Amino acid sequence: MGFRSVVFLLIFLLYFVSGERKVQLGQSLLPTTPPTLWSSSSGLFAFGFYQQDNGFKVGIWLIPSKKVVWTANRDDPPVTGNSTIELTREGKLVLRTEQGGEQLIANASGSAASMLNSGNFVLYNKTSEIIWQTFDYPTDTILGGQTLSIGMSLISSLSDTDHSTGQYILTMQGDGNLVSYPLNTEGTSADAYWASGIVRPNPCSLYLNSTGSLAIINNSNSYTLEILYNYSTSVFNTSKTLIYRATLDSDGVFNFYCHTFTRSDESSISVDWSRPTNPCEVKGFCGLNRFCTFDDDQPSCRCLPGTNLIDPNLISLGCGRNSSREGCRGGVENTTYFNIGTMEKMSWGDVPYYVDKLMSLEDCKKSCLEDCNCEAAQYVGSSCKKYSLPLKYVRRDLSASSSTTALLKVGTRSIKSDTGTVPQPVVVKSKTAVMLI
Repeated sequence: MGFRSVVFLLIFLLYFVSGERKVQLGQSLLPTTPPTLWSSSSGLFAFGFYQQDNGFKVGIWLIPSKKVVWTANRDDPPVTGNSTIELTREGKLVLRTEQGGEQLIANASGSAASMLNSGNFVLYNKTSEIIWQTFDYPTDTILGGQTLSIGMSLISSLSDTDHSTGQYILTMQGDGNLVSYPLNTEGTSADAYWASGIVRPNPCSLYLNSTGSLAIINNSNSYTLEILYNYSTSVFNTSKTLIYRATLDSDGVFNFYCHTFTRSDESSISVDWSRPTNPCEVKGFCGLNRFCTFDDDQPSCRCLPGTNLIDPNLISLGCGRNSSREGCRGGVENTTYFNIGTMEKMSWGDVPYYVDKLMSLEDCKKSCLEDCNCEAAQYVGSSCKKYSLPLKYVRRDLSASSSTTALLKVGTRSIKSDTGTVPQPVVVKSKTAVMLI
């Protein structure tokens, strides 16, 4: 048996036989000089500094996989290697930066702290009662034994390596419905892209228990109202340790993960449940003026005809118009500058600024082509709906039964830039709806 296997075996045994490790007042951590972390007695979870870009953030992670499950003050910039985490003599858990700044990590003063085997970092009072815990302040993940109560949310990270606030939110609503939205929207049903569909009169919570059951429970009696997912293992195996987590990932998908650790220094991660199952259903997945479709069973994002990526290094910005608007005079388009392209089974989430309920397809094309404000239209049945850019929540579903035809204005003259960069898209500040009956 190799040295690494022996070490991992000892860590594994500690998981079952060791009590929690107390962090005492006055103890501190450094990013690069030991001690750099406070670990759980199992050796599976750690609290301390983890590296991000050229600096360090404060958080909790699974040691074997280095998977970050919680971050303190996630939108603050990374700190330098000369920073310190300290549980002060006064019982405050603080981050001290190289510049002399001091920032509270916990909004309570305790007598000791501990990194628990559950992945929960806690502060105790003098009678060893928990007075503050990271489980009450989740970022993008809940772990086994953790609850997401009414009014609480998971917010996705920006990427797998940047745990700043991302683009999506999963919230436990007051009506008992667990719902995912793009962040910074009004949170209406039109913005929602996944919901548990469970509406209850009594207060309830999302709960992930220690055996891998993800469920909506009644707050008053912990009665299970609905099981979203239940991890099942046919045989109890003492040679394995299973850690469960549910994460709202950076792509907006809510995933259930199982981390398996064995005595032989082997570990594996499986994704056992996902909502939505189709990433293209995540609203805003591709950014503005960009549509989601499937290629070889993988989600693929493409710019709408007539647009290009604003910044290839920041694809979340979406796409912008790639042609000049110089032909527009008095609200009437110079039609020699544009063509109308068509795409089938396209949808998006904007409100049209103009609707005519009785128009032919050819007349709809002509109407959009000649209208300076029209950059896209939808033709459904005999209805013509006109839109300005940018378009959000664009999606192409080839399996859809609807007969929606998208009409897209494509310029014949490319925008030229002295700097060689792609210009910003046309921003529409107001989209006043007009309906003709």
